Amino acid sequence: MIEIPEKIDPSEKIVRFLFSKHLKKSKNLDKFRSTLDSGLINSDYVFYDTRGEVSMQRKDYVSDERCLQIGNSIPLELVGYVSFPLDLYDNTIILHKQEPGREEFEATLLWSPLDSENVERLDRPVCSDDAGLPAHCGITYVNPSELINEEPNTAIRMFSRRFFKRCALELVG
Repeated sequence: MIEIPEKIDPSEKIVRFLFSKHLKKSKNLDKFRSTLDSGLINSDYVFYDTRGEVSMQRKDYVSDERCLQIGNSIPLELVGYVSFPLDLYDNTIILHKQEPGREEFEATLLWSPLDSENVERLDRPVCSDDAGLPAHCGITYVNPSELINEEPNTAIRMFSRRFFKRCALELVG
């Protein structure tokens, strides 16, 4: 049992599950598993906000077995993980904001432990062996900073693409 600190350390490893839906084409699944070719992933949507928060796990506080169990509990075909330290995320935000028209882009990555009903826990302390998803964290997009005449969420898709290219890929299964 390890008490999980509220503040995420800059060197702490964060993982995002990759599912077959992230592949550009479903027929690429076997090729991805054999080559781990990041070009087969639709990187625009790996860190795309679909429910208000892009869910991830603080890997330093969840075992490999538990991480795999969480990924497999989602009703999609788990194919791997994208992993990164928090400081890489912070650096990518800085780079993204240097693009013309993206100066106001803002996103936060915060710890948001969930109980067994997937409701955010506000009680403290939270420990690594608590029920639910105690190591859950997520990206919330505060200001997508869309350019004039852009489709909605283009800034987020561009950020997702840029960030994905800087992350490490890990295969499961």
